[in-house]
Parts: sequence; C-alpha cells; structure tokens
Amino acid sequence: MFVEYSAQLQAKERRVRAALARFDRQDRVAPIVGAPETTGYRNRAQLKTDGKVIGFVSEGLRTISPITSCAVLSGHNQRTLEALLGRLPNPAWRPRKANRWRTIDIDETVDAGEASIDARLPFQQPNNAQNAYMRSWLEERLKERLQEASHGAAVELFCGSGNFTDIIARRVPEVLATDVSEQALAVLDEKRLAGVRALHCDLASAVALRRAMEGCAHATLLVLDPPREGLLHRQPVLDALPGLTDVVYVSCDVASFARDIADFLRAGFDVDEVQPVDQVPHTPHVELLARLSKRRR
Repeated sequence: MFVEYSAQLQAKERRVRAALARFDRQDRVAPIVGAPETTGYRNRAQLKTDGKVIGFVSEGLRTISPITSCAVLSGHNQRTLEALLGRLPNPAWRPRKANRWRTIDIDETVDAGEASIDARLPFQQPNNAQNAYMRSWLEERLKERLQEASHGAAVELFCGSGNFTDIIARRVPEVLATDVSEQALAVLDEKRLAGVRALHCDLASAVALRRAMEGCAHATLLVLDPPREGLLHRQPVLDALPGLTDVVYVSCDVASFARDIADFLRAGFDVDEVQPVDQVPHTPHVELLARLSKRRR
C-alpha cells in the first residue's frame, strides 16, 4: 500500500503485456481498468483464529497476526469482523490436534452468527464494482459478436453460482454450465435460467471433463473462469467442441492464462482482445478478460 496506485496499475499492465509478447500479441492488451475504490472494497475474506485471536497469516509464516480492522474489507465485512472479535475468547474455535488455527469465511451474505467455520463459502468475485464492469464487458462482447454470427449452444466451465451464466443465457438459447461445487450449482439452479443445464463435474479430471461435454459437440461458444491453476486439461475441451468458434477466457492468473492460451493458438484460435482489470488493489493479482476467435482459413 506504500506504492502509488497509478504505479501499481502500470506494473500490472506491463506484466500482462510481457506475457502476451511471447505470442507477439502484446498489442491486443487494452489499458488496465483500475478499481474505483482502493480500500473498503473487498466483499469476502477468510480469517484465521485459534480461539484467542482473529487475524491473517503472513506468507511463509505459521502464526496468526491479530487484527482489529482491515482497510480493504467492505463496511459490512468490517462490522462482521468486529462482532467476531467480540466473541473472543471462544473455546469452540480452538484448532483441532495438529492444526494451528481454524478458518472463518465471511462475505456480505452472512453476519457473525452465520460465518462459515472451516468451510469455504461459494466463490464470488471479491470486488463488487469491478465485477459489475466484468459482467458489462461480457455482455457487450457477446452482443457485438452475435451481430456477426449467432450461437445456438454454449459451454461454461467453472460457472460457480452463475455470475456470468445469466448473461450468456440471455444471448444463447442452450447453455451447459459446469462446476465442481455442488453448493454453488444449487444457487445457480435456484435462478431457474431458461435454457441452462447445470452439471456437477470435477473439472480437474480429464475423464470427468470429457464425460461432462458429451452431447455438446454442437456448441460454438466457450466461456471459462477457472481458479489460479487455469484450465488443466485443454485438449479434451478442444476435442469435445470441434465446432467451437469463440472463446471468452476470464483468468485470475497471468502465468496459467499464458500457458492455456498457447494451446488455443496452436488449435487455430487467435487473441482478439485482452482486458486487464484490477480486482484487488494492493496485491499482485490482476484479472484478465480475453476474447478469442477461430482463425478463418
């Protein structure tokens, strides 16, 4: 946080351009979109506790650094943190044998009494304002592309609870939405989106991935938003979707994104656009919104 925010943005954008330079596609990188707020933005967090203190664990250390506030937490989450601190000491939060702490997951859908102990809450993008930008970006790109060619079916990998699914469903009549989290898929099912089929799948398994996409060979649009490891099995996806013409890749890790894009380029796709978005100021992380299309022979 001692680095000027403009310098943070410049550093992140340079890193993205350097990653795309290996493919001679650095000119496809748009200027980074900075966050409207650099503090008080984070809508979710994972805290650590031993029943005596609550805090964070620094990288490489094995001890909790106690906190009473956090500059990046949203107002709701800061109030939840204060309420949790008011419950200390708490014998029920003591770590089990061989563990040094327990985890407390919070987000803006829960208060202190509903915080999740040793269990992650369904994933959501951590910055509401930047997530709204990302959703708008996707909607505009799908709208532009569909003016040129329509998509009858789409596959969405790592759909979560449907952050992007509703946007895809408004533009494409048939959507297969897959994720590893049954809890997130249950939230998606509750939305009852027309034309959407939600499917539980271990997306880290090549075998499960192939089975999930059986019957989807006619899909021409792929949207994916993987965790930092990226899309571990690219070839099964490419093999299962021979008619694929458009890909929207949402990435939170520059290195895995570059690795995966290399396989799409070899498969005949090209990078049309990469839009960096700063989801989490004061961290090294940068979100990427990428649009790829099949090269015309």
